[in-house]
Amino acid sequence: MTRRGLRSAFLCGHLWHKRFRPKEHSFSYKVFYCLIDLDEADGLAQSTRFFSVGGANLVSFYPEDHGIDKKQPPAKPQNLKEQVICFLRNQFNAEEVSRVELLTMPRIVGYVFNPISVYYCYDGNDQLVFVIYEVNNTFGERFSYAFRTEQSGTKVGVHTCNKQLHVSPFFSVTGAYEFRQSKSDKLLSLSIDYHAEEEKDKTDTTAGVRTPKSFSASMQLKNQNFSTRNLMLNALCIPFMAIKVVAAIHWQALLLWLKKIEYFSKPDAPEELFRASKHPAKGQSS
Repeated sequence: MTRRGLRSAFLCGHLWHKRFRPKEHSFSYKVFYCLIDLDEADGLAQSTRFFSVGGANLVSFYPEDHGIDKKQPPAKPQNLKEQVICFLRNQFNAEEVSRVELLTMPRIVGYVFNPISVYYCYDGNDQLVFVIYEVNNTFGERFSYAFRTEQSGTKVGVHTCNKQLHVSPFFSVTGAYEFRQSKSDKLLSLSIDYHAEEEKDKTDTTAGVRTPKSFSASMQLKNQNFSTRNLMLNALCIPFMAIKVVAAIHWQALLLWLKKIEYFSKPDAPEELFRASKHPAKGQSS
């Protein structure tokens, strides 16, 4: 918990992308994230006048920008934490989750695009027990990959699954992802390796990744207190961040096209919006 008494924090750092095959291509840019304890979400606006939850401001967080299974709306409205807990109960028969954190880019002056957000789900002893990776593409589609996990020191479990959502037009919807994380009170790192040639049974989300990686994305983020000062520094240093992210995606796509990388048309969206791995992953060294 921070010295301000909040678990929620701002995180600032860099994101790196590198394509290995069939031709190398890489780029990086600065990013600004929020780590929001969903129990604190409604009260965070009281921490700074320039931050709002569900309303317009310089920086804001809209819970409706997120969610795991929109095709099956609940019988009654749920807040985001309730939705996550309900999902874990239905998919894993899990009853132990008591706290949920969400790592996500906030809206800046009302606009956001989140290529990936991550839910960290803790039990009553404040032990990390589930991780959910919420992936979005630029076509307005979303897919979530959920894992039971155990944290060992700062290391979060290595999570492997088959790719389900069309993300880049320069890769097909085949192959496998490997997620690796390290998470402490001061630093969070996340890497995603994509193995495009790894074709496995689509029902098997835990088979090991064996082929050389085709693409890797990683980010290193430093924790900062949730304060007006840090909000203003990040918002001013990284203005219009979401617009920059989307612009970078399309600019890099143009560069790949100019390199004559094979282009794949967008397939239909997956029928399901999530994949739940039933096998626990333990924290281990990279």
